Amino acid sequence: MTLQETSKQAVVDNVRKTLATALQVLDHFEQSLLKAGFVEGSQAYRSLAETLLGQRLWATSRSVQLDEEFTRIAKSARSIYELLLPYSETMLKLAAIASLQPAKAEPQAPPPPAPGAAADRVLQLLSQAQRPMSLTALCAATGLAKSEVLSRIAKLEQDGRVARRGNTRVVYTVIRNQPPSGQ
Repeated sequence: MTLQETSKQAVVDNVRKTLATALQVLDHFEQSLLKAGFVEGSQAYRSLAETLLGQRLWATSRSVQLDEEFTRIAKSARSIYELLLPYSETMLKLAAIASLQPAKAEPQAPPPPAPGAAADRVLQLLSQAQRPMSLTALCAATGLAKSEVLSRIAKLEQDGRVARRGNTRVVYTVIRNQPPSGQ
């Protein structure tokens, strides 16, 4: 065996070890979520969200002052969302790993848009849309990966410029009559 073949075999062995470790770690993570009732709990949280959204609208329409409580709920939910988002983005990337292929030498892909430009494009699309848009529609319209669009939407949601709607079919819409962030 040549030195080049030996080096290649060492890399292959290292990749196999990494794959085995990753599989073990991911399996442990999945089992932990399942044992903790993560799947079963999602429906309860969906119901809670729908109930709280309805109660917020009711309270606001009747001038019932519960802003402090609703703000604390929103801050807590945002904090949890921000904790889970990196995991979701990472798992989305890993879910696509089996279909990953080396890029062909030609043609070269255009450089990705600047982060602000992509967020502006998502906001622009939602502003011009006649109705809320799904993640799939936003990805198709921007040409960005789902993780990138989700990241942009998260920023826009955090800024109070975009809202998520729906349970089984999530769509996004612009929050109208809001001053731009920082004003």
